[in-house]
Amino acid sequence: GAYDPLTDQFFAVDNAGSAYDINPTTYSYTFKGTVSAPPGESYVGLEFDPTTNVLYGLSTDGAGNTGLSTIDPVSLSVSYKGNTGLTLGIALAFDLSGDAYAIDIDTNEAYKINKNNANATLLGSIGYDANFGQGMGLARSLNQIYITAFNNTTFSTELRTLDKMTGFTESWGPIGNMSPGGTLQLAWTSALEEDL
Repeated sequence: GAYDPLTDQFFAVDNAGSAYDINPTTYSYTFKGTVSAPPGESYVGLEFDPTTNVLYGLSTDGAGNTGLSTIDPVSLSVSYKGNTGLTLGIALAFDLSGDAYAIDIDTNEAYKINKNNANATLLGSIGYDANFGQGMGLARSLNQIYITAFNNTTFSTELRTLDKMTGFTESWGPIGNMSPGGTLQLAWTSALEEDL
C-alpha cells in the first residue's frame, strides 16, 4: 500500500490483485476493482513518486522475476516498465528527488531502480537477514526512507532507515510491544505526516 497525498487516502493491493482505497481516519476499505500484475507475479511494493504523484508497483513471481509498473489508481490500468533483475524484490520506496529504491530478500541487498526502464543498480548489503514482511516508506519532512523490517536472525520486526548511497540500513530497534509472545510482520508501511 501507499499514501496518496492528493486524495489523503491510502491505496492498497492484495496478493490477488484486489485494489482498495483506505480512509486513514476511519480505516474503512473501499473496493475499487482488480489490478493486474505481470503474468505469474503479485504486487509486493507500492509507492507514489513525490515529484509526479505517479503510483509505481513492484511485483514478483518469487522465483527470479521482479517487475516495475505504473498503476493508475483511478482506472486501475497498468503500464509495465520492465524487469528489474532482482531475484525476489519485496519493497519499494521513493525519496523526495523521485529516485526509487527496492530491497531483494533473496540477496539481502538494496538497489536503486530506474523508474523509466526498471534497470536496477546495486547499492550494497542491507546488513540484516530479510524475510517476507518488509515495508518501505518515505518520511517527507526528513527525506528519509524508513523500513519496517522483519529480521530473520532476531525473528522480530525492526524499524530501520536506508542509507541511499550504500544500501546499508540502521536499526532503531524492535517495533513496540505490539504482539506479545508472537511474531509480527508488517507487509507495508507508509507515512501520514501532519502539518506542524
